[in-house]
Amino acid sequence: MIKKRNLYLIFFVALALRFGYIFIVPQETTLVGDAVQYDIIACNLVAGQGFSINPNVPTPKRAPGYPFFLAIIYFLFGHNYIVARVFQAIISALTCIILYYLAKEIFNEKIAKISAWLLALYPVLIVYTGLVLSETLFTFLLVVSVLLFVKWLRNTRFLYFAVSGFFLGLATLTRPILIFFPLLFLFLMVIIKKRNYFHWLVFLTVYVITLLPWSIRNHRLFGSAGPCTTGPEFP
Repeated sequence: MIKKRNLYLIFFVALALRFGYIFIVPQETTLVGDAVQYDIIACNLVAGQGFSINPNVPTPKRAPGYPFFLAIIYFLFGHNYIVARVFQAIISALTCIILYYLAKEIFNEKIAKISAWLLALYPVLIVYTGLVLSETLFTFLLVVSVLLFVKWLRNTRFLYFAVSGFFLGLATLTRPILIFFPLLFLFLMVIIKKRNYFHWLVFLTVYVITLLPWSIRNHRLFGSAGPCTTGPEFP
């Protein structure tokens, strides 16, 4: 009961700080930088004009994860930046709880609580909830994937590793810098002598299947086999 009470406290403090930042500190009403393209793509998706910056002209410029996240929010609640920021605040607060469980799996209860509180109070992550950018969603998906991987290391339950591959795929579709991350998981397995390579192959299969639809789309439209390309927009 005490542990649950601490987790509730961490979550609600993290959420209150993020809501406070969103609703008290003046937020941008005009987007700048990468946020502009994320917003335009999401709006075009909702309007049925495809994953595009110029309507009905497919673009390879952005990974799909965050624009689709925005598009779902816009579809349900209208083109509202405040609602998007509220959802990001909730996701960011949940990330603090997930980090608690991750740190507990690796270290102990004390370090887990310290880690979760540090993340809850970390000013940069609080500020990012107010930005229409992919970092908040990406961090959440990556931490979930790593937690599931560590839980697999603890008890080798097959399902943990498979679902870890799915969340890592979603994180890669949000920010493609993780494209070679499965090799890091394999390296860690070898280092700690947890050499269940069949499970890793299933993890890799789930990861690839998660990326496959977008990779096929990019290959068909732009000749790129990757889940995302940052080259110039094609006509």
